[in-house]
Amino acid sequence: EDLIDRYFKKQNSLQCTISLEYFNSSSSRSLWGFLKIIEQHAVNGKNVSVHWLHDSYDDDSVEFAEDLQRLLKIPIQIVAIDN
Repeated sequence: EDLIDRYFKKQNSLQCTISLEYFNSSSSRSLWGFLKIIEQHAVNGKNVSVHWLHDSYDDDSVEFAEDLQRLLKIPIQIVAIDN
């Protein structure tokens, strides 16, 4: 049993905000694993949402988040922030 499973034993919802200054293939794999775990909880009836914050000039981050939107069964809101 991991931390996320223990969390959802007591909670019915999770709003996750992701804001990265930099990410690479290793961090994208870790994010994918995390999001697949919370997706499974969403499929099992938990209320899960993700806010993906990105710098307005970071096209790679937007592209990755758009891929996640297509591949996962959880709502992902992509939000540009100005720095």
